[in-house]
Amino acid sequence: MWGGIIGLILQLIAGGVGGSVAGAALKQYDLGTIDNTIAGLVGGGAQIIGVLVGGGAAGAGAGGLDIGSIIGQIATGGVGGGILMVIIGSNKRWAVRRPGKALRTSFGDPNRCGVSSLP
Repeated sequence: MWGGIIGLILQLIAGGVGGSVAGAALKQYDLGTIDNTIAGLVGGGAQIIGVLVGGGAAGAGAGGLDIGSIIGQIATGGVGGGILMVIIGSNKRWAVRRPGKALRTSFGDPNRCGVSSLP
Protein backbone atom coordinates (compact mmCIF):
# COMPACT_ATOMS: atom_id res chain seq x y z
CA MET A 1 0.00 0.00 0.00
CA TRP A 2 2.92 2.34 -0.65
CA GLY A 3 2.44 5.08 -3.23
CA GLY A 4 5.77 6.90 -2.96
CA ILE A 5 5.73 10.57 -2.12
CA ILE A 6 2.03 10.85 -2.98
CA GLY A 7 1.22 8.13 -0.45
CA LEU A 8 3.27 9.93 2.19
CA ILE A 9 1.51 13.22 1.49
CA LEU A 10 -1.90 11.52 1.67
CA GLN A 11 -1.03 9.91 5.00
CA LEU A 12 0.29 13.17 6.46
CA ILE A 13 -2.80 15.13 5.41
CA ALA A 14 -5.15 12.41 6.61
CA GLY A 15 -3.21 12.17 9.88
CA GLY A 16 -3.54 15.90 10.49
CA VAL A 17 -7.27 15.75 9.79
CA GLY A 18 -7.62 12.62 11.95
CA GLY A 19 -5.87 14.31 14.87
CA SER A 20 -8.08 17.38 14.57
CA VAL A 21 -11.27 15.34 14.32
CA ALA A 22 -10.28 13.19 17.31
CA GLY A 23 -9.52 16.32 19.34
CA ALA A 24 -12.88 17.85 18.46
CA ALA A 25 -14.77 14.64 19.21
CA LEU A 26 -12.93 13.74 22.43
CA LYS A 27 -12.67 17.00 24.37
CA GLN A 28 -11.04 15.34 27.39
CA TYR A 29 -7.98 14.56 25.21
CA ASP A 30 -7.98 17.85 23.29
CA LEU A 31 -4.54 19.47 22.95
CA GLY A 32 -5.66 22.56 21.05
CA THR A 33 -6.16 22.95 17.32
CA ILE A 34 -2.52 23.26 16.27
CA ASP A 35 -1.23 20.59 18.63
CA ASN A 36 -3.97 18.16 17.58
CA THR A 37 -2.93 18.67 13.97
CA ILE A 38 0.79 18.27 14.72
CA ALA A 39 0.18 15.07 16.70
CA GLY A 40 -2.00 13.82 13.85
CA LEU A 41 0.68 14.59 11.26
CA VAL A 42 3.23 12.63 13.25
CA GLY A 43 0.81 9.75 13.75
CA GLY A 44 -0.18 9.68 10.08
CA GLY A 45 3.41 9.87 8.87
CA ALA A 46 4.81 7.43 11.42
CA GLN A 47 3.35 4.49 9.50
CA ILE A 48 5.81 5.23 6.74
CA ILE A 49 8.63 3.88 8.95
CA GLY A 50 7.55 0.32 8.19
CA VAL A 51 7.88 0.99 4.50
CA LEU A 52 11.26 2.67 4.86
CA VAL A 53 12.75 -0.26 6.76
CA GLY A 54 11.56 -2.71 4.12
CA GLY A 55 8.05 -3.70 5.18
CA GLY A 56 6.48 -2.32 2.00
CA ALA A 57 9.24 -3.02 -0.49
CA ALA A 58 7.16 -5.59 -2.37
CA GLY A 59 4.25 -3.16 -2.74
CA ALA A 60 6.53 -0.39 -3.97
CA GLY A 61 7.33 -2.18 -7.21
CA ALA A 62 3.74 -3.12 -7.91
CA GLY A 63 2.88 0.12 -9.68
CA GLY A 64 1.15 3.41 -9.00
CA LEU A 65 -1.81 4.36 -6.90
CA ASP A 66 -5.23 2.92 -7.54
CA ILE A 67 -8.44 3.93 -5.77
CA GLY A 68 -8.13 1.15 -3.20
CA SER A 69 -4.62 2.21 -2.31
CA ILE A 70 -5.64 5.87 -1.99
CA ILE A 71 -8.54 4.99 0.30
CA GLY A 72 -6.23 2.78 2.36
CA GLN A 73 -3.65 5.57 2.68
CA ILE A 74 -6.28 8.04 3.82
CA ALA A 75 -7.87 5.61 6.28
CA THR A 76 -4.63 4.46 7.88
CA GLY A 77 -3.23 7.99 8.07
CA GLY A 78 -6.39 9.34 9.68
CA VAL A 79 -6.68 6.51 12.17
CA GLY A 80 -2.97 6.68 13.03
CA GLY A 81 -3.18 10.44 13.56
CA GLY A 82 -6.27 10.16 15.75
CA ILE A 83 -4.79 7.37 17.85
CA LEU A 84 -1.52 9.20 18.48
CA MET A 85 -3.39 12.40 19.41
CA VAL A 86 -5.47 10.47 21.98
CA ILE A 87 -2.34 8.80 23.41
CA ILE A 88 -0.60 12.16 23.82
CA GLY A 89 -3.77 13.74 25.25
CA SER A 90 -4.22 10.95 27.80
CA ASN A 91 -0.58 11.22 28.86
CA LYS A 92 -1.05 14.96 29.31
CA ARG A 93 -4.12 14.39 31.48
CA TRP A 94 -2.30 11.77 33.54
CA ALA A 95 0.65 14.09 34.15
CA VAL A 96 -1.60 16.98 35.15
CA ARG A 97 -3.42 14.83 37.73
CA ARG A 98 -0.15 14.17 39.56
CA PRO A 99 0.19 17.17 41.90
CA GLY A 100 3.69 18.48 42.50
CA LYS A 101 5.06 17.04 39.26
CA ALA A 102 6.01 19.44 36.49
CA LEU A 103 4.74 18.65 33.03
CA ARG A 104 7.51 18.85 30.45
CA THR A 105 6.04 18.73 27.00
CA SER A 106 6.49 20.45 23.69
CA PHE A 107 2.73 20.36 23.10
CA GLY A 108 0.78 23.41 24.09
CA ASP A 109 1.17 25.98 26.77
CA PRO A 110 2.26 24.50 30.14
CA ASN A 111 0.09 27.06 31.96
CA ARG A 112 -2.95 25.75 30.10
CA CYS A 113 -2.21 22.29 31.52
CA GLY A 114 -2.35 23.53 35.10
CA VAL A 115 1.40 23.85 35.61
CA SER A 116 2.28 27.33 36.79
CA SER A 117 6.00 27.28 35.99
CA LEU A 118 8.67 24.97 34.72
CA PRO A 119 12.19 24.93 36.19
